[in-house]
Amino acid sequence: MAYYDYFCDKCKKPFEVQCGINDDRSWVRCEKCGGDKVRRVFDSILVPKKVGSGKNQPALPVEVHARLCRHNCGSCH
Repeated sequence: MAYYDYFCDKCKKPFEVQCGINDDRSWVRCEKCGGDKVRRVFDSILVPKKVGSGKNQPALPVEVHARLCRHNCGSCH
């Protein structure tokens, strides 16, 4: 499951929805006002591929990457 950021055009409030990457999201309504005029907001963050420095450092564990990732990169599911 992943978290997706949405914005309600009716009440102007941001909110999150948790669902699978391939789930139908036509059911998404604003959790504050119930409005259906919502749009997905895309965040972009830089997630480091390696911990520490040097060639022999391990990649981030999947659980850590999944917690940090907010852009549906596919490697955290």
